[in-house]
Amino acid sequence: MAFYFIIYNTLLHFCAIYSNFQALIATLSCKADPNIYNSIHITPLFMTIWKGFLHLAGILLQAKADPNIPDQIFFKMFSSSFYMYI
Repeated sequence: MAFYFIIYNTLLHFCAIYSNFQALIATLSCKADPNIYNSIHITPLFMTIWKGFLHLAGILLQAKADPNIPDQIFFKMFSSSFYMYI
């Protein structure tokens, strides 16, 4: 029996996944929220950096994406491993 984990993304997340510069600009020009989470609590900014699309990360930062918003999954992993050494 296989279990599948379905991730629901927004249009900004799909632009980040597929490095679609023009669609990202068009979506942000329609007042899309650059700090929106997908179903597993990841922001488009995190996804662009994770995929290595730094040119898209710069566009999201210009659109007021907050780099200090913690992503739920990775923040929990980091914080739990960080506190092991205190």
